[in-house]
Amino acid sequence: MHSGQIANFKTESTLDLKKMQKAFNANLKNSIVIKGIEEVEEDFHARYCAKEKTYRYIINNSEFRKCSI
Repeated sequence: MHSGQIANFKTESTLDLKKMQKAFNANLKNSIVIKGIEEVEEDFHARYCAKEKTYRYIINNSEFRKCSI
């Protein structure tokens, strides 16, 4: 499960932020939800402006793959 994922994009849309958030959520899979939306500075970049990153690795070292039924 991922949490706190940040994304950014540039747009010339005139939709207000709440309507844009609703439009995104209406078109995304149920497992993905936009919890917040805000306007940021022009030079903001979600990847390069991150203050912290956490990586999680899952290593399956069993003889056989685990089956998810």
